[in-house]
Amino acid sequence: GKLLAHVGGEAGEPYRSVRVVPGQQRLVTQELVGSPHSFESASCLSLWDLGTRKQLAQLRGDTAFAVCESSTTLATGDRHGHVHLTDGSGKRLYSFKAHTSAVGVISLSADAKVLATSGCADGGLRIVGEPPPPEVDVSVCVWDVAARRERFRFTPSIYEVTHLVFSPNGRELLSK
Repeated sequence: GKLLAHVGGEAGEPYRSVRVVPGQQRLVTQELVGSPHSFESASCLSLWDLGTRKQLAQLRGDTAFAVCESSTTLATGDRHGHVHLTDGSGKRLYSFKAHTSAVGVISLSADAKVLATSGCADGGLRIVGEPPPPEVDVSVCVWDVAARRERFRFTPSIYEVTHLVFSPNGRELLSK
C-alpha cells in the first residue's frame, strides 16, 4: 500500500490506541505522554478529521475511550474516575463520576444507549498478576446513557478488567 498521510503525535511517541469513527471522516488517537512507567505520565486523546488531516480536538488526561458505532458520541474516562460524553467535534456534552479510581476500560453499545466502565489503578498502570491495593475501585459498571444513571455494578473475579465488549444487540457484555 501507499502512505496517504501521516498523523503525528504531540510528543512523537507511538500511539497507544487508534480508532476510526464509523460512518464519519474521523479518527481518534491515544498516546501516552511522559514515561510509561511513571504515575506522572498522562494520556492524550486527539480527534482528527480524515478529509483535511487536521486535529479537531485534544482531550488531555483521559485514560480510556470508546467510539459509538451508530452516532457521533465519544465516551472517555479519566484518572479521577469521571466519564465524559463528547460529540463528534470534541465538545463535552456532560460528565459524571463513575469510579473512585481511574477509569481503565470503557465501552459503548452500538446504539449508544448503554455504557460500561471498569475502574483501575491510577492512570491504568498496573503490575500484571498483582492484586490492586484495596482502595482501588476495579468494579465494572453498566450505565443507562439517556437517564445518566447506573444500572448495576459488580466486582470481577479477576484483579482488573482489560476489555469490555458489547454484543451487537447491546444485551450482553463480555469482560476480560
